[in-house]
Amino acid sequence: MKYNPHSYQKYAAEFIDKETGHRRYRETLFLCGRKNGKSTLLSGLALYMMMADNENGSEVYSIATKKDQARIVFDEAHNMVRQSPDLSKHIKKRKTDLYFALGMSKFQSLGKNSDTLDGLNAHLIIVDELHGIKDRNLYEVMKQSQSARRQPL
Repeated sequence: MKYNPHSYQKYAAEFIDKETGHRRYRETLFLCGRKNGKSTLLSGLALYMMMADNENGSEVYSIATKKDQARIVFDEAHNMVRQSPDLSKHIKKRKTDLYFALGMSKFQSLGKNSDTLDGLNAHLIIVDELHGIKDRNLYEVMKQSQSARRQPL
């Protein structure tokens, strides 16, 4: 099948609000069997949202019930940066995050301790192993952290 840019524009238009030019949907759910590349896909999405979503100062977070689980997506993104000469020119690994200086954006992994998560300003939140989160507090705190963003995901 040959690529047709007009069909992509038609498809993309369904997801973009015509009046604001922003995303119509702010939440997605990926259901994917084990070992099918979910972490790789979400790592690429995290890097895109940190660098190319036209949102300076974006804060991207990978969260899970355990920090080690949240770190899987983060580590995969770090591996992508290390393997790409273009990405490694612009994204630097700091002690706890990946930092994109041109947009003053960062990507960080966090554990479930929602008592310490107030004050975040998230642009993208990746919740890994959502079924393992026993109460809605973590979800609500992270959702509230997006309230100042134009089109968070």
